[in-house]
Amino acid sequence: FWGTRTLCRTLNDFRTLFVATVLGVAGTVFYGVIQISGFDPLPWERVQTFSGIDRVVGTMGHANHLSAFLVMSFPIVCLFRIGAWKRHARGVGLFLMAVELLAATLVVFSLSRAAWVAGGVMLFVFAIGLALVAKSRKIVFSALIPWTIGLILGVLYFSAAPFAKEGLTSEGISPVQMNQLLSTANSEVANPFWLRLQQMSLSD
Repeated sequence: FWGTRTLCRTLNDFRTLFVATVLGVAGTVFYGVIQISGFDPLPWERVQTFSGIDRVVGTMGHANHLSAFLVMSFPIVCLFRIGAWKRHARGVGLFLMAVELLAATLVVFSLSRAAWVAGGVMLFVFAIGLALVAKSRKIVFSALIPWTIGLILGVLYFSAAPFAKEGLTSEGISPVQMNQLLSTANSEVANPFWLRLQQMSLSD
């Protein structure tokens, strides 16, 4: 903290530093999408699983670390996107919007209860702060749209796809193969997202 305060003395210094955060989020999201698509070229030996599926870990090595990083970085990426729209840099704005949308989806896929709570608090505080400084309500709504859509897509995926509650393991199996197995399996199925919500009051 003190090192950052020493090196960054102006607003432009902080903006330059935040560029690293935006690039880090973009890279993490890209790799996370590769993972949930089943095309991860790297074998992971210690993957967190829940209800028979692998929790996405991105470049962080743990689902909780990934989701925490994405939740904390959302305001920074959002502010860069708003700035891009104001400068009429539509290509950059659309790219950052896609990054935010996919980041929100990955937060759902992480099945991290702490990140879900932190994300809700972050969105609430960020929306209030943005409403106080923004000159238009349109900015507030446009800021929250990508994350709202991403969260909805993540929830809809878990609501539409079948998952094994027991009897199957996803170790060494891609999501596509897992769905094929589940379509022919005679095991009890359950929705991992809703199961995770039911465990919000439980401690590991």
